[in-house]
Amino acid sequence: MHTTMKHAATALLVCLSTTAGHVLAGDMYFLGSMGSASYGSGTQTSTDAELARLGRTVVQSSLGSGAKNYKIILGYQVNPYMAFEGGYYDLGVVNYNATFTGGSISVDSKATAMGFSLVGISPLNYQTSVLAKIGYTIGTIKSSGSTSGTTVSTTQDKNSISFGFGGVYNITPTLGVRAEWEKPYDDVNLISVGLQAKF
Repeated sequence: MHTTMKHAATALLVCLSTTAGHVLAGDMYFLGSMGSASYGSGTQTSTDAELARLGRTVVQSSLGSGAKNYKIILGYQVNPYMAFEGGYYDLGVVNYNATFTGGSISVDSKATAMGFSLVGISPLNYQTSVLAKIGYTIGTIKSSGSTSGTTVSTTQDKNSISFGFGGVYNITPTLGVRAEWEKPYDDVNLISVGLQAKF
């Protein structure tokens, strides 16, 4: 899994470096964003299943929400209406709590990913644009926790079609504020705000 992510990141960097000499100033940009991620039932279900595999019965569980996250994206805007992006997502840590016959446990689940997207852009005026994106996410969700002789450790490969939408407000010709909602995995939602800088 990690080898696949490294190969994907290397391919992105080679592609961008190959085209860098042919792009005009302002065509490439960097985006750094922070926000909140919510995990769906898949993480909870897989951890429930792991407890059942370990022989724990009458499992009752809950999953937290609002994990802090950040992402670092490198993009290339082909024209005013289309861009390609790729980068790293840290989707934060969400807490899983469960009780079962004879005990209880708290488990932390953390997702990381590499994401690649095609972005459609619709300028509203010289400062503001709205965008929609579709792409592919390659990553993992790792869960671990232990108590009272029970240890849970799971790793889910999470390769998925991704999509999202948002908007950019340009403070200057080269610096803007970008807000967006994304679904990097089928059971993870991400809301983020950050700065986008052209170079």
